[in-house]
This record gives sequence, C-alpha cells and structure tokens, in this order.
Amino acid sequence: RYSDESTLPMATSPFPAADFSRAPSETEPDNPAALASPIGPGLASRGDIRSGDYDYYSFETTGDPQLWAIETVGKSVSSLMYYGGGNQATGAQRLDSTRLVIPNLYLTAGKHSLGLIASSGQGGPYTIRAIPLGKPDLRMEQEPNDAETLAHPLRPGIPRVGMLLDRNDRDSYGFALTEAARVQLTVISPPDIAITVTLTRSIGPPHTFVAQSKGENAHMDLMLPPGEY
Repeated sequence: RYSDESTLPMATSPFPAADFSRAPSETEPDNPAALASPIGPGLASRGDIRSGDYDYYSFETTGDPQLWAIETVGKSVSSLMYYGGGNQATGAQRLDSTRLVIPNLYLTAGKHSLGLIASSGQGGPYTIRAIPLGKPDLRMEQEPNDAETLAHPLRPGIPRVGMLLDRNDRDSYGFALTEAARVQLTVISPPDIAITVTLTRSIGPPHTFVAQSKGENAHMDLMLPPGEY
C-alpha cells in the first residue's frame, strides 16, 4: 500500500492520536489469562496496575488478515507481550519512559491475547490500544522476526524495508545459495542509529559489519559458498 520508501511509516510513532475519554476500564480480576479483560469496542482500554501485578487483555479481529500494532502508555507498565498460537510470544519495544509498542503484527481473524507486567516498585494508571495498520506492503517487515527461525526471505534485487524501534530491536532476514556466488549486501541505516549487520551460515565464521557512527550504511561484497544464510 506504499508507493515508495518515502511513504513508509518510518517516524518514531506512525500511529494516529487516540482519545481514551470514553475507553472502558479493565475488569478485575484479569489475572490469570483465562480472565482477560476484553479491550473495548474502540480497541482501546484504560487500566491500573500495581507493583508485582499482571494484567491480561483480549481482543478479536475479523475480516482479511492485516497488520496491527499494540501500544501501552504509562510508567507503571514494564513489559507488554502478545501471545500467539503455539505459545509464541512477541515482546514490545520501549520507545520512551512511558510507551511500549509491538509494531507490525500480522494477525488473522480470531481472538488474540495480551499480557502486561507492572514496573518494579511503581504502580499506577495506563492505557492500552490495538491499532489496525491495513494490509502489508510485501517489502515491509512483520513482527516477530527477531529470531533466525522467524527470518524474512530476501530475494536478489528486491529490497526489504524494516523499522528499528530501539537499540535492543533485532530484525532477521534469510537467503539461500545453491552454488558459490558473489553477494553484495547493502543496509541503509536510519540517521540516528549505529547499526550492526551480521551474516551467518550454519558452518563457518560469520561476517560482521559494525557502524562507526550513527547513520553509516552497511555494504558487504562477499564470495560465499552454497548454503543457507
């Protein structure tokens, strides 16, 4: 749905503003997960969490699969998790001292679960919302892809576009060679991040690029043997 890279949501927070004035409050008890509070019809809710507490939410999606983002705002929340099928969990990245975001979740129709953990020694109010982002651009990364087993495929000559939300975020991509080949790999860095790019194979040492300054792009020109990378 994006015509070129300049229209991709690369800002720190590409989400629309939210009005929580009519958002419902969580329903206690909502711990354990079986007692999860449903997020309101406007896909937004308000809660209050105390030190050592856990809050669970659920929401339902309908229609065709699309991308979603989950956002919580409040100093009282230290962790936000999305729980998918097969006990798969996707954690949020912290954008600032109050905001946690899980971006680019590709969700099919059905019921979905979220879990929040309180900050140590600090409780208080927070907001939570689920944000529909529409059908994905096939070049855009989809979370989760932080593990090698969840790597997105790379095709020769076809660029992928990703978004790093914080210094702990990791995006994984993969490609395979059926015979030895010269491979040129380029990663265009965000202007305010110093990136590290590591190319690994099941056998042999990795190839690593470490940027020396923020905004430095990665360029690798390698002769590689056949295998999965």
